[in-house]
Amino acid sequence: MGNTKYIVAVDDQVDNHLILNELLSPVYEVGTLSNGQKSLDYVQSCQPVDLILLDIVMPEMDGFTACKKLKSLNGFADRPVIFLTSLEGFADEQHGLTLGAEDFIHKPLEMPFV
Repeated sequence: MGNTKYIVAVDDQVDNHLILNELLSPVYEVGTLSNGQKSLDYVQSCQPVDLILLDIVMPEMDGFTACKKLKSLNGFADRPVIFLTSLEGFADEQHGLTLGAEDFIHKPLEMPFV
């Protein structure tokens, strides 16, 4: 992977893909996916990933399920996952952390003022 760092943002909202690309692409290689199942498919296809930003409320497979499955994959248990979600409940955050996530970032995402 060299010096390039790869971030995969998994969110079903296209607006969030655009914001994350704009925020992160000057420094990181950014890929975007629309649901948890696609994140599993991506990782299992041996694509590079250093960090996954994972929404929780998504179609097909929610972020909690995706995190649990990602963390169970051989060689992926130590890869950081950060939940990026509109859920604000303490119980949701605790549940995500017990699944192996490193942190929570709460939406809505906003571009920083320059």
